[in-house]
Amino acid sequence: LKTVVTIHDLAFKIFPEHFTAKDLFKLNMLTDKAVRSADHIIAISNSTKKDILKFYPDVKEGKISVVHNGFDRELFEKKISSEVAAIDILKKYGLESGNYLLYVGAIQPRKNINVLIDAFEIIKKGNSKIKLAIAGAPAWKYEEVFEKISQSSFKEDIVITDTMPFEHLPAFYQNALIFIFPSLYEGFGIPILEAMASGVPVISAKNSSIPEVAGNAALFFDAENPVALAENIEKIIAYDDKRKELIEKGFKQAQKFSWRKCAEETLKVLLDARKNR
Repeated sequence: LKTVVTIHDLAFKIFPEHFTAKDLFKLNMLTDKAVRSADHIIAISNSTKKDILKFYPDVKEGKISVVHNGFDRELFEKKISSEVAAIDILKKYGLESGNYLLYVGAIQPRKNINVLIDAFEIIKKGNSKIKLAIAGAPAWKYEEVFEKISQSSFKEDIVITDTMPFEHLPAFYQNALIFIFPSLYEGFGIPILEAMASGVPVISAKNSSIPEVAGNAALFFDAENPVALAENIEKIIAYDDKRKELIEKGFKQAQKFSWRKCAEETLKVLLDARKNR
């Protein structure tokens, strides 16, 4: 039998300090075996493909095909049918439409939430009513993020949703002031597309696969620079034309990705692998 394996990212090789020793051992062992034994490899981004070639120099480039992820376009492009329903969802978390910055994803060091909190504290000095919503659940080494929040002067305005029903996410995206994705590294970055399809301006760190996914439809910043992030937030708040421009570009960028396209390209890779036996 031919074997085709999909590699989503190699975060554990790039940021080993963000993983437990047990998880590192398991991830290295399983990934090393999968990469070397597979007849073909699917990488979910060109960035992940580059990482595979870097960490596994014996793998030939022709052995890797890039097949981008998709996202649930139907769910996120569809506007919430009832404004009342959306408001009710937000109320559960103490949020108001158009008055919060949004992050969606796991709570762990690699996601760089600490820099987002630093930027939020800068913004709060000139915009006291704004809140920060962190829509995600604790993951690897989440404790340092929680410690950062507990020490913030504005901790009462930082909302952590923990695990929430997936169908609540559209309400969070569609009513956010800005979506922010500060991650240090991503194999892809599906929340970027979810936000763009939802009609929210996006600010993102500029590294790994993120520019590949976001295209020209986001404002970028150095992931280690909270001041630069705060400046981008202020730019979108102050200039409505910039906000509208990012939303329009975001809609177009999100159209480039879908699970149907992902499935079709994956099937082609599988059929090609079978032919080449």
